[in-house]
Amino acid sequence: MNIAPRITVNSDICHGKPCIRGLRYPIETILELLSAGMTHKEILEDYPDLEEEDIFAVLAFAARLSLLNELNNLPHEIHYKRIAWEYLCRINATTRYYSLLNKVVLKN
Repeated sequence: MNIAPRITVNSDICHGKPCIRGLRYPIETILELLSAGMTHKEILEDYPDLEEEDIFAVLAFAARLSLLNELNNLPHEIHYKRIAWEYLCRINATTRYYSLLNKVVLKN
């Protein structure tokens, strides 16, 4: 999938975070919704500006970030990918934390 037209970075939009098609939907938001268990359909219903291809582009972007080996030695022009990767790691850690909290404290 060609994610270039779908994932954009503009310093004037969302503080330069990677967003969907220049809209104010950071990819981290969509990843958080997906990791919380929302389906594509639910996301598209809640965010009518989005298209299903946008969600696929977000997932493709995340998959490509997972292929990076040395995040600290990135050239400046792709520095935002390291930042996005850090968000992905935080999302994963937060999801694990709440899952553990749910099992241990709330006993669900």
